[in-house]
Amino acid sequence: MTRYLDELFHTARHLIPVLDGQRPSQTHHLEAAKTRTDSLESWPDATKLINSLHETIHQAHPETGAPYWRIRSWGLLCWQPIYLALICVYHLRAVPSNIATIKQKQVGEMVCGYQLTDDQWLDQSSHKALITHLGEGLHSLFQSYQSELIAQQGGRPILYQALLADQLIETMLYLQSYVQQQDQQSHNHFDLTAEFLLWADVLALPTKAIQRLQIDQTSQGPQFVRQTCCLHFRREEGNFCASCPKTNKPKKNKVL
Repeated sequence: MTRYLDELFHTARHLIPVLDGQRPSQTHHLEAAKTRTDSLESWPDATKLINSLHETIHQAHPETGAPYWRIRSWGLLCWQPIYLALICVYHLRAVPSNIATIKQKQVGEMVCGYQLTDDQWLDQSSHKALITHLGEGLHSLFQSYQSELIAQQGGRPILYQALLADQLIETMLYLQSYVQQQDQQSHNHFDLTAEFLLWADVLALPTKAIQRLQIDQTSQGPQFVRQTCCLHFRREEGNFCASCPKTNKPKKNKVL
């Protein structure tokens, strides 16, 4: 449905400008000034995208080693679909049936920009049904990425699944105030733990990570310590992240 797709493009771009969507026939927003349409090479299939990401990250950060290259590639592949899924469920309250066909674009060391075609949207269903329907498409997409990444760079499925669980929680935390605003309008209460478990079930993700979501005793706000490390500290200019498990240990505070 055209209306839902247009609203998804608008909302995503408003939240994060580089989360920039288009239909396959459109000129990409980030390159509008170039007054040209994108070539097929700009929207590679998963095999070419993963290979290109690996080469780019390897050349930019040779000092970090293969574990960083594959972990960084995985995070870049997954971040846009995660944001789009959460926007669809919690803002549009409608989900596309073709999320597994999304095309993503590499810009330098980043993946930003995506293509999605008009398709059937599910909008007359329960909240759980929306998550299940969209989650099944996401699961198919992430499984295809995971299989190709393992074929090209190695790594174990359990690592990629744990990384994805952490990334999903962090994205939900980032969008929490926005999601809560939407829920207040519909008189619902957003329970992050319960929502994560719904997604984890359909995405076949480990749920242990949610135990690391705590209430910070100083700020009284949510605090999350990842169970996986992104290895950013291995970069020449890198440092430990605020949620790094190597420098933080979850405190025995009340879990959200």
